[in-house]
Amino acid sequence: MSEPRYGPAIPGSQVVVLSRPQCDVCRDGTEAHYDAKTFQGPWAFLCEAHFKTWTLGRLGMGVGQRLLTPEEVGRSATGRRV
Repeated sequence: MSEPRYGPAIPGSQVVVLSRPQCDVCRDGTEAHYDAKTFQGPWAFLCEAHFKTWTLGRLGMGVGQRLLTPEEVGRSATGRRV
Protein backbone atom coordinates (compact mmCIF):
# COMPACT_ATOMS: atom_id res chain seq x y z
CA MET A 1 0.00 0.00 0.00
CA SER A 2 1.41 3.41 -0.92
CA GLU A 3 1.77 6.26 1.55
CA PRO A 4 -0.82 9.06 1.39
CA ARG A 5 0.37 12.17 -0.42
CA TYR A 6 -0.75 15.66 0.51
CA GLY A 7 -0.31 18.98 -1.21
CA PRO A 8 0.25 22.27 0.60
CA ALA A 9 -2.15 22.70 3.50
CA ILE A 10 -4.83 25.37 3.22
CA PRO A 11 -5.48 26.96 6.64
CA GLY A 12 -8.33 25.06 8.30
CA SER A 13 -8.19 22.26 5.73
CA GLN A 14 -6.80 19.50 7.96
CA VAL A 15 -7.53 18.21 11.44
CA VAL A 16 -5.86 15.48 13.48
CA VAL A 17 -8.11 12.75 14.89
CA LEU A 18 -7.06 9.85 17.11
CA SER A 19 -8.99 7.44 14.90
CA ARG A 20 -11.13 7.83 11.82
CA PRO A 21 -14.91 7.61 12.22
CA GLN A 22 -16.97 5.62 9.75
CA CYS A 23 -18.46 7.28 6.66
CA ASP A 24 -21.93 8.64 7.51
CA VAL A 25 -23.19 7.65 4.04
CA CYS A 26 -21.72 4.14 3.71
CA ARG A 27 -22.48 3.14 7.32
CA ASP A 28 -20.69 -0.15 6.72
CA GLY A 29 -17.45 0.54 8.56
CA THR A 30 -15.77 2.37 5.66
CA GLU A 31 -13.35 4.91 7.12
CA ALA A 32 -14.10 8.59 6.65
CA HIS A 33 -11.24 10.75 5.38
CA TYR A 34 -13.16 14.04 5.44
CA ASP A 35 -15.52 16.07 7.61
CA ALA A 36 -17.34 18.26 5.09
CA LYS A 37 -20.46 20.24 4.30
CA THR A 38 -22.70 18.27 1.94
CA PHE A 39 -24.87 19.55 -0.92
CA GLN A 40 -27.87 18.87 1.34
CA GLY A 41 -26.54 21.32 3.96
CA PRO A 42 -25.51 19.25 6.99
CA TRP A 43 -21.93 18.27 7.63
CA ALA A 44 -20.91 14.62 7.48
CA PHE A 45 -17.92 12.33 7.88
CA LEU A 46 -17.26 11.10 4.33
CA CYS A 47 -15.08 8.50 2.61
CA GLU A 48 -13.12 9.47 -0.52
CA ALA A 49 -15.91 8.42 -2.90
CA HIS A 50 -18.68 10.27 -1.09
CA PHE A 51 -16.52 13.38 -0.61
CA LYS A 52 -16.26 13.56 -4.41
CA THR A 53 -19.98 13.05 -5.02
CA TRP A 54 -21.68 14.75 -2.02
CA THR A 55 -19.60 17.96 -1.78
CA LEU A 56 -18.01 20.67 -3.92
CA GLY A 57 -14.71 18.85 -3.35
CA ARG A 58 -13.09 21.81 -1.60
CA LEU A 59 -11.30 22.01 1.73
CA GLY A 60 -10.96 24.93 4.13
CA MET A 61 -12.89 26.81 6.76
CA GLY A 62 -16.62 26.53 6.22
CA VAL A 63 -16.43 23.76 3.60
CA GLY A 64 -14.43 20.78 4.86
CA GLN A 65 -11.39 19.27 6.52
CA ARG A 66 -9.25 16.26 5.72
CA LEU A 67 -9.02 13.91 8.72
CA LEU A 68 -5.43 12.94 9.52
CA THR A 69 -4.30 10.36 12.05
CA PRO A 70 -1.30 11.06 14.31
CA GLU A 71 0.76 8.66 12.16
CA GLU A 72 0.13 10.82 9.08
CA VAL A 73 1.08 14.09 10.75
CA GLY A 74 4.58 15.18 9.84
CA ARG A 75 4.78 13.30 6.55
CA SER A 76 6.14 15.27 3.64
CA ALA A 77 4.65 15.27 0.14
CA THR A 78 6.89 12.28 -0.65
CA GLY A 79 5.36 10.24 2.18
CA ARG A 80 8.54 10.24 4.28
CA ARG A 81 8.67 11.32 7.90
CA VAL A 82 10.05 14.81 8.40
